Amino acid sequence: MKIINSKKNRIFVEAKKLKEKKYRDRTSLCLIDGEKLVLEACKANRAEAVFVSEDYCLERKYSVPTYRISNDMFKILSPSKSPQGILCSASIPKYSLNMFLSLLQGDKNILLIDNVQDPGNLGNIIRTAYASGFWGLIILKGASDMFSSKVIRGSAGTCFDMPYIVVNDVKSGIEICRKLNKKLISADMSGDILYHQIEIENSVCIAIGSEGKGISKEILNSSDIVTKVPMRQGIESLNVSVVAALLMYQFVRRT
Repeated sequence: MKIINSKKNRIFVEAKKLKEKKYRDRTSLCLIDGEKLVLEACKANRAEAVFVSEDYCLERKYSVPTYRISNDMFKILSPSKSPQGILCSASIPKYSLNMFLSLLQGDKNILLIDNVQDPGNLGNIIRTAYASGFWGLIILKGASDMFSSKVIRGSAGTCFDMPYIVVNDVKSGIEICRKLNKKLISADMSGDILYHQIEIENSVCIAIGSEGKGISKEILNSSDIVTKVPMRQGIESLNVSVVAALLMYQFVRRT
């Protein structure tokens, strides 16, 4: 283990930059905070370097470079408000369009993420998608960064195991859905069928809209099914991650 004493140390400075999306995009690296997620990253050979605070009791040896830094430096480096004393830099998985299309052929269900901006919501959606047997994500540009610290935490690290592709516009997202022969399903209060009445069993793409504006009109107009979740009078909407969970587990029930 090496000790870093200076905030100007190149390794520390480069790691700190990963708190910003533009550097994560540039380097294809991100920060993972917390003992369990760090251990999983190391086991999966994603970790590049491990950082621990001066008070952290390191009980195992990691196979990647490990650095001990002061508590103050760790607070600067950690993306968490309540750091656990250990984090790592880790590689971000990348998927080409051809790779994504190859992986998601057949009866596999996927999500189309339409501008979901709250990282906690996106993390919860990804975690539920993984748990319920969905296989991949089409993410429209403008959504929360899939590999920000809050999304990683909210997804419990499952974001690293979910094939994804980021597209620049709605049209591109719909085209990928069609190339994969998925039935496009959207949830909106204008829907003419309740979510639990959907009869399709698999090979679907569920569109999840933004917290404020919902699903874009272009997606709604292209949907094979527009469904809705029944709610008591006076309630205008549910949290987007709750709606996503209801729709995804509808297909778990049918399999």
